[in-house]
Amino acid sequence: LGKAKDVCVQRCKELSRMENGPAPPSFLAFHLSEVLAAACGAIVATIDQHEIRQLQEVGTRFLHALVQCFGGVEDPDEAGVSILEQYSSQILSAAKHAITLPTTDDNSAPMCLFIAGCTTLESILANGLVSDSITFKRMVRPLIPSFKDGKLIKFGTSSQSLQVDPAGKNLGEALIPKVARIGAISRIFILIQNGIILPDIGSFLLTATSSKKCELACQCAAVALDGVRLLKGEGLDLTGGSASGSDETLVDCEAGLLFGNVKDLDDISKNILVKSWPACLCNALVLFGQIAQDEQSAHSDDCKVWIEKLLVVAMEGLIDARESSSEPSESSPSWSEGLRVDEIIMFCLHGIRASAASTSFDDFDVSSTISLVVEGVLQPSIGKALL
Repeated sequence: LGKAKDVCVQRCKELSRMENGPAPPSFLAFHLSEVLAAACGAIVATIDQHEIRQLQEVGTRFLHALVQCFGGVEDPDEAGVSILEQYSSQILSAAKHAITLPTTDDNSAPMCLFIAGCTTLESILANGLVSDSITFKRMVRPLIPSFKDGKLIKFGTSSQSLQVDPAGKNLGEALIPKVARIGAISRIFILIQNGIILPDIGSFLLTATSSKKCELACQCAAVALDGVRLLKGEGLDLTGGSASGSDETLVDCEAGLLFGNVKDLDDISKNILVKSWPACLCNALVLFGQIAQDEQSAHSDDCKVWIEKLLVVAMEGLIDARESSSEPSESSPSWSEGLRVDEIIMFCLHGIRASAASTSFDDFDVSSTISLVVEGVLQPSIGKALL
């Protein structure tokens, strides 16, 4: 904001010396209050008591963009405080509306709004706009996924153990909220682990899921593996780009861990699965590692099997991310878009580190993994930067 003022003042001085010059420029930072009010107003927009879902979704994505742009900007009148802090009540109220799923709508619009709301809430939390545990609890509670019995499911068990039950709805209506919740919770978990959300603020989430950690780990793994298999079934790499040796990389994906028939998935369902795989893979590795480290746990061997399978995906994700051109292929389906290479690298590395720290995973070759990361990811990236 201070820089914008300086530029504006300088421009005004220049224009004052010109006859019939153009009007001085303006900057978005000068109108932040009005723009935020417009975004939040769009999120709760109604006509004759009917929700306008498409407008609400656009408003939610606009609010996300504003939080991303200004969340890290310091208030010029109060050091160490975000400029958005003064609007936090308005922002949180709008975001809460976006993540409150209706029970009556039977189309995809509420699902798209919910996905956008989850993304916006993640950004709000990452930028420190929630500063107390009570508000955190109120905002995060709707995102906690439903659990069955909380038990760990062995890898290779009948896929029906994890499959989503449509309960009379189409599969997308049941699958999309579940995957969106698991993906959002996974990202929030990682924000807590990295200290971006303070432990005393995020303690509610850790407590609410502690007794169901085994099932949550399996659900995260299922989302990650299904997202990866959708990409590879289309002949794509794990960034959504075209894979080299196309025919050799094709994977049969007629059924997944969460769905019985891929033909029942619409593009929105496929997209949320694909975009969620890096965070869910990371959180699954973290959770399985924690369970394996628990001396009282009877699931160490089962966790080790899951970790072995997921580590292969993490390493492949790192290599694909390093080799990615960062430009989507023209032949790639629209549902494969939205993956970010930097996020893939961050989540894969975080997951690998968590697995290596598992004391019960004795035969995990840490040195070989570190060598592969350095030689396959870091050195080539440094080389490109120096060219």
